[in-house]
Amino acid sequence: MPQPLTEPVDVVPQPKTLHVPQNPVARVPSCQQFVTPQYVPKRYTAYPYQYGGVGTLSLDPQKYWTGSFRFEYGNSFDGLSRRAAGLMLENSSGAGFELGWHSYSEDSGGGFTDELHLADINLLYRVAQTDHLLVRAGLGVNLLGDAIGTEAGFNMTAKADFFPSEPLVLSGEFDLGTIGDAEMFHVAGKIGVMIDRAELFAGYGYRDIGGVALQGPMAGIQIWY
Repeated sequence: MPQPLTEPVDVVPQPKTLHVPQNPVARVPSCQQFVTPQYVPKRYTAYPYQYGGVGTLSLDPQKYWTGSFRFEYGNSFDGLSRRAAGLMLENSSGAGFELGWHSYSEDSGGGFTDELHLADINLLYRVAQTDHLLVRAGLGVNLLGDAIGTEAGFNMTAKADFFPSEPLVLSGEFDLGTIGDAEMFHVAGKIGVMIDRAELFAGYGYRDIGGVALQGPMAGIQIWY
């Protein structure tokens, strides 16, 4: 008589052995290989060369804004003198604002003095930067006032600050525009020495308004903050 087809009850099926690599993650590229470094905008120190650094830009969490206020005096030594003041503000994004004012006085003889007042208001943007160099460009308006009346015009400007080595600061600016129906051209350069947050500077400026040249050496002080 045939035997029944039965399996012993004490036999348990054995699972198949899976061979897993010791470090399966090692074969998968790290996620860091696919992460693009984010741009970290530079901020500002309170003034150039603070903490023994270079220029005014810093990756440390310093200031989101920088600015300066300057006062200067110029004289052509032939009867023409100039007093000027300027204010500049700039955000770490590169956008900025500038206001300048210039007052010219000339001895016309007989106890009379001719005066001419100029102002320019510009919106700026930092178009280039390195640790040693900042370049800004902008657009704005020119304003003129004298004994006859007032005039207004358009202005294009470019400015650069170069920080070669503590405590020196080299700066230059260029303006091209109009005042009323006249063309206006201005260029100036200066060299400064930092003493804490104060910059003592000297330089030379040239301005032409409708063929009339106003020029001469200058000196002044600029406070960075």
